[in-house]
Amino acid sequence: MRAVTIALILLLGSACLTTTTAVQAQTSDACKKCAEQQTACKKNYAAKTCTNEYNICMKGCQKK
Repeated sequence: MRAVTIALILLLGSACLTTTTAVQAQTSDACKKCAEQQTACKKNYAAKTCTNEYNICMKGCQKK
């Protein structure tokens, strides 16, 4: 019984770590997209407009 309990705890702990890593990877990708979007924006719009959009995007990607 004790071995089964320990195995379950280890299994759930590793699943939790995997989920955390996946969420961090998604957040990193979302934040990279903000930078790419800002670069594309600067080709067509004023720098101030692009900076505002970038700041909004970064706030959103960090909450995920």
